[in-house]
Amino acid sequence: MGSLNEADPCIPYFVIRILVQMKKNSGQWSLFGRISILLLIILSHGFAHAAETHKIQGTVLTDQQKPAAGVVVVLMKIVMQDQPTISPLKIEQSDEQGRFEFIIEPAEAGSFFRIEIKTEKSATSSEPFKFKTGQFVKSVQLILPTFKEGLANLDFSRDILVFEALEAALRITEIIRFTNKSNAMVNIDSEPFIRRIPTEAQNFQLFKGDNRFTATRETDRILFKLLVPPGDNQLYFSYDLPVNKRSFAFLNHLPSQIEEMEIIVPVNTLDLSFDKHSKVSSARIIRQMKRFGNKQYDSQILMLEDDQKEITVVIKNIPISREQFYYPAIILAALLFFGLSFFLIRRAQPVSNNS
Repeated sequence: MGSLNEADPCIPYFVIRILVQMKKNSGQWSLFGRISILLLIILSHGFAHAAETHKIQGTVLTDQQKPAAGVVVVLMKIVMQDQPTISPLKIEQSDEQGRFEFIIEPAEAGSFFRIEIKTEKSATSSEPFKFKTGQFVKSVQLILPTFKEGLANLDFSRDILVFEALEAALRITEIIRFTNKSNAMVNIDSEPFIRRIPTEAQNFQLFKGDNRFTATRETDRILFKLLVPPGDNQLYFSYDLPVNKRSFAFLNHLPSQIEEMEIIVPVNTLDLSFDKHSKVSSARIIRQMKRFGNKQYDSQILMLEDDQKEITVVIKNIPISREQFYYPAIILAALLFFGLSFFLIRRAQPVSNNS
């Protein structure tokens, strides 16, 4: 066998010291010594593997502080990047004592995690967390909230509109921020949240991280049925609005209780402004630059008054679509062609001699 290196990371230091002492005592590697070396190395690798294993354990309780058995527990992995992503990593069910456990492989131990629990009538989640240096066990306790009904349990705070130019259309992405300040899940199936949109809107899309939010499109409005957990939440959707002119006035019907309205646009694209005829004073507008990913955006936040139900956004500098550009170009080319042809025909005609 080769020499032993005390700096070898694969063999713990105490194993190396034992082997060195055996070498000194026997003067050579006997059969027994070789077998002992092999067993020690196997055990050392087992110890190292056990040390690298991380564990997330916890309990699920009812709002009466009793164990909740048979609850679906989902371990979510959060990847932090320009656009953070959240995806399920493992799924378990709580036992009769409400307990659950996840074993985390070493390759995943450096990630952020979140625990989500779900039943037919309730759901909640933990705050994101990460293993600290030297920490191998994380304990989490979750309490299933009770249910409440109705929109009155939700406080709406900000309506955000993001405008982007497409080919012969505007893409409008709307983010409505709201808070469930109760300690219960709020269900508004019997009283849907209604959001008005233009009749000509196309390609409506609801972005949802789970199945708690659903939407039904009607002619000029969207009906949202929400199952809202306690804390801060947001409703996130988009649609395309056909536009065939260089400027456009967009009428935004404000949700009730909204305190702020924000309009956002990528810099050096569209020109946005609040219509001054909508009871808007420049003193109540906060303008700032924001960055999302690699793009920079212009943001304008309007502090709303209690009696404002509608705000008009004036959109200018809308790009001309290719169809709008090609049509007059074709007409101009045709006129030039016929004009040139007429000129050449007249020029080719012989001049009559009247003498």
